[in-house]
Amino acid sequence: MSATTAALVLSWVAIVVMFLGMTGMLRMIRELQKEVMPDARQFADRSGLAVRFAPTRAAFAMVLLHEKGCSSCTALEPDLARFVLEHPEVEFHSLTPSSAAPYAGLPTVVDAPAFRALQPGYTPAVAVIDRDGAVVDIGPAADLATLSDFVARHGSPTT
Repeated sequence: MSATTAALVLSWVAIVVMFLGMTGMLRMIRELQKEVMPDARQFADRSGLAVRFAPTRAAFAMVLLHEKGCSSCTALEPDLARFVLEHPEVEFHSLTPSSAAPYAGLPTVVDAPAFRALQPGYTPAVAVIDRDGAVVDIGPAADLATLSDFVARHGSPTT
């Protein structure tokens, strides 16, 4: 076998190995996206407990999920009261599993099963509820910029 033929065969083998590696990486990325990205079926499972947070006067409601001892929740609270006042087009609620203390002056519901059903695995989090009581979005609520993105993405003032 000549050197040129050997180089050609080796090149094709390298291309096949790279193709198989790329296929495996893409499969792993898709699996990770399934774990991380919310799925409409997940929201459907949560909607039964979210109905009580359905907005009565706004296009949507934002339910802030927080826990006692959560340092990020505590850090968000002072600015949250001002944020709520700046967005009268949204109904805000607070949901916690065990603490009855109001959060940033919001109507607070203490309900461990609802909290477990709505919580995406971290706090603070926000669940967006439409007028039908369906959960349409869930995500982190670590800062006001993130909350502003949820408001911009999901609503406009009702008429």
